[in-house]
Amino acid sequence: MVKIMDARNSSKEPGGFWEAYRACTEENRVQPDRSPFYVNWAKDFANFLPEKPLEERSGKDIEAFLADLGIG
Repeated sequence: MVKIMDARNSSKEPGGFWEAYRACTEENRVQPDRSPFYVNWAKDFANFLPEKPLEERSGKDIEAFLADLGIG
């Protein structure tokens, strides 16, 4: 079962949102030596369209992000 992180409450935890995100990836069976990569990818995506809130992003935005990286 995948555990979901509550971003609204995670900023109150030690280390803030990104530390909570890293911890969440590891709770979902990402190896600790790999979790920083997940954090970096999430940060890069969050910064990709700064004018558009994350809640409003779509699959097309993910495709554009991957295309910008040369992956999609």
